[in-house]
Amino acid sequence: MKNLCTKFYSKVQTYTGNERGSQALEWIGVAAVIITIVTLLSTAVSANGDGVSGMVGSIFDKISSMMN
Repeated sequence: MKNLCTKFYSKVQTYTGNERGSQALEWIGVAAVIITIVTLLSTAVSANGDGVSGMVGSIFDKISSMMN
């Protein structure tokens, strides 16, 4: 009985121990999120003609107008 349990355990471990596919999918997901964030930031910066400094300035202007 002990040999049967050991063989069963070793078979189950060979199938459940292989995580290379799931790890690859996780890295693909991380890359997709990073690409999406970079795309959204570049779109936001290019939509504003002044670039990053203009975008930051407009944010500060809106915050200061909300405070007054």
